[in-house]
Amino acid sequence: MTAAPLSADLSAAELMEVISAASIPLLGAQCHAALERHCGASGMGIYVLRSGVPELLYSSGVPGGFLEDYATLYGTDDPLIRQLSAQVPVTDGRTCLGEADWARSGLRELLSSWGLGHNMCGLIPIDAATMGVIYTATLQRTGPFTPQAREQLVFLCRGAGIALRSLVRPTPVAGDLPPQQARVAALVCEGFSNKEIARAVGLSEHTIKEYVQRLAQRLRADNRTALAVALLRQGFLH
Repeated sequence: MTAAPLSADLSAAELMEVISAASIPLLGAQCHAALERHCGASGMGIYVLRSGVPELLYSSGVPGGFLEDYATLYGTDDPLIRQLSAQVPVTDGRTCLGEADWARSGLRELLSSWGLGHNMCGLIPIDAATMGVIYTATLQRTGPFTPQAREQLVFLCRGAGIALRSLVRPTPVAGDLPPQQARVAALVCEGFSNKEIARAVGLSEHTIKEYVQRLAQRLRADNRTALAVALLRQGFLH
């Protein structure tokens, strides 16, 4: 079993076609073509993450029944999507779970039952509050994705993120926080520590820590400075 033959790296022209896609179907078609040529992929889907849950925007080359089964079994708890971050922009089943656990995993069994083999997904950075995912898979008798394929998916996701900024509605944060949590967010922007925020709003430091952690997870912020920047972009302190 060998990996599908790959063509050369993504060209500047291909990336520009992805970046300038005027609709989600056109973006999906461009991404699918690139994944076939450069990653040896068969099927793919583009998701936007809403509160950490993947919402399907586009799919091609995968049976509808597979998508329904995936949504039921892993739609809210996919280990690959959980692993994605700024530090891990691309992962696959073997890397995420380990060779032995992947071979006997339910996710591998699901892919196999629909004639698919290995999977791979990449994080799409859309804006400070919104992330997406490109998910792709090989046919059953095709080998795992290569390091070259993983590298190509990183570039493809960056291009897709630029396109999706104008194609998907943003995930609001400022407008849907309870007043007390909104006050905490504003104080984070002002540079207050958790202890200082707790004193200012009359809550325990432990509660403030939980609020801040939830905000950081929601905005995919790796540290407090990144969180403050993301909150400022959402309209806090205005």
